Amino acid sequence: MSFTRRSLIIFSIAALIASPAFAGGGNDGGGSKRNGTIKITNNSSTQVGVTTNANSPAIQQALVDADLNAFLAAGGKGLNPGDSKSFSVNSGTYVVGAADLSTAGGTTAIAPITTTVNVKKGQTVKLKINNSTGGNTIQFGT
Repeated sequence: MSFTRRSLIIFSIAALIASPAFAGGGNDGGGSKRNGTIKITNNSSTQVGVTTNANSPAIQQALVDADLNAFLAAGGKGLNPGDSKSFSVNSGTYVVGAADLSTAGGTTAIAPITTTVNVKKGQTVKLKINNSTGGNTIQFGT
């Protein structure tokens, strides 16, 4: 059986149509988003550490010890003023924490702020970190 250019083109088109990637299918059977997102923007004037798992014992200990390296190793992220970070999460409830990192490496425990968010499948929850009214602490805002 010999293939002509025409039969090769028809075969190629048929293969593309049958391909799940070309048809728009994904791992979840419809192209819908499997996860949600928590996006945190640092609008404060200081570097902050953020986490979507503020109740983690490793995060808590790192904050007590004012140990930035341990905080980062436990999944925390550093955000400079003006930066944003998106965390891909499964749907569910999360205790999001933020802490002023200007005292990291010192002997004083870092006091975090926390807020609880509920993330639905395909949803993006946006949080902002602002300076407090007095300007000397951070707080969550919208």
